[in-house]
Amino acid sequence: MNRVRTISAPKQEYEFQLFGISTPMKDYQLAWEFNRVLKIDFCKKEYSLSQKKEEQEKNLISYYEYKDTNYLFRLFQNKVSQKGIEYLIPEMKSLDFILFLSGTEKEKGTEILQHNWKNSNLFKGIVLFKNLSPAKLKSIDNILW
Repeated sequence: MNRVRTISAPKQEYEFQLFGISTPMKDYQLAWEFNRVLKIDFCKKEYSLSQKKEEQEKNLISYYEYKDTNYLFRLFQNKVSQKGIEYLIPEMKSLDFILFLSGTEKEKGTEILQHNWKNSNLFKGIVLFKNLSPAKLKSIDNILW
């Protein structure tokens, strides 16, 4: 009798937190809200989704980033409509933004975000703010660089 043995791949551990956000706000308005509430300073940056030099300029996405000794925050607009890619995280089309948080104090940063979201109306205009599991996202590589 032949036995079939299934070997499952080890679960990958991620050293960051992801949050999904639904809001009618523009990216600069949402970045301003985070700056105001969390006393941080998001700066607008660009990144090319293409590795080919001739396509890099066409496939630029803009995002907001804040970095200090304890945290790295990145705020991405999910719908990008670039050549070959419509959403950064296509399996989460209902989300307008993805917030990436990493660093030595990411757990504390997560608590601060959730506290401000639940305990007040500080984030005006945010309809949904939810924790995402990176392990469940097929297109996670679109925001890892």
